[in-house]
Amino acid sequence: MIPPNFIGDLEVLAGQENYATTLETVTPCRMKIMSVPIFWELLSRDPALLMVVAKDLAKKMYPTSNESGTVKFFSGIHKLQAYLIREYEGDGIFLLKKNRQEIADEIGTGVKTVNRCINRLKEEKLICVIKGKVQIDSKQYVQLVRTMDCIVKL
Repeated sequence: MIPPNFIGDLEVLAGQENYATTLETVTPCRMKIMSVPIFWELLSRDPALLMVVAKDLAKKMYPTSNESGTVKFFSGIHKLQAYLIREYEGDGIFLLKKNRQEIADEIGTGVKTVNRCINRLKEEKLICVIKGKVQIDSKQYVQLVRTMDCIVKL
């Protein structure tokens, strides 16, 4: 059996056929299902509905857009720092299991830049490198956050 392909308002308005997010609810919910042509028809006939959908999407997308816009203007080292701060999982020692190419792709730089930045952070004792993987302890995490806070406040 082929699972149904559900897409949301964002995907429809972007002209995409595949969903961009996954939705999980904490409590039981009701869901309104309609075809894409019917959704377009409703939006074209009801400007108030179109405004509700537009405002809802803007509210959902603003935090991501704001963060992306800020990070895009960072230097390579600060992009990597922001990335490591986001990836850090809890207290104790964190080992980033991604390779340099994956990191470069996610922060929008090249592998050489990632390598230079990792070496610099290592020299500054803000991270450790164990068997080629970035490792951060809780003290290093605090220092990464403090140095980024100084950059963001400028």
